[in-house]
Amino acid sequence: MANGGRARPEDRRVKGYERILVAVDFECCAELICHRAAELAARYGAHVILLHVVEPMVMDSAYDMLPVISPALDEELVARARAQLGRLAEHSGLAHQAQMVVTGATKAEILRTAAELPADLLVVGSHWRHGIGRLLGSTASGVVQGASCDVLTVHLGDAS
Repeated sequence: MANGGRARPEDRRVKGYERILVAVDFECCAELICHRAAELAARYGAHVILLHVVEPMVMDSAYDMLPVISPALDEELVARARAQLGRLAEHSGLAHQAQMVVTGATKAEILRTAAELPADLLVVGSHWRHGIGRLLGSTASGVVQGASCDVLTVHLGDAS
């Protein structure tokens, strides 16, 4: 390099995405999120990994009057989530891509999975939040702040 060893802007190449992690819930617009990821995967020849996080059922001992929650309930929720994720993948043209269902705190599990893969791009949905919802934050904003890779937030509309 003739300029003292520094890379010139024209020497830099944008690295394409090879592994795209798509975090979905099943509440709203999951197909839109999957379609955006599928478009990017096709453009870059990337692999897509669909991820859904099941938050475990927590029983607070301070509420003695609540009925006992079966330990098998979390397993049933995971099984249902796997089936629903499979249907979502099928409808989104991503049935041939990897699918993962994990249990834990949503933001933490998304970030952990992205780091472990490692993902080049993380795709999540985001609502425009107003008032107290924005003040408290959201999973998407926590993922954006904590991710060590690029994050695409797919706008899902107003959550109000």
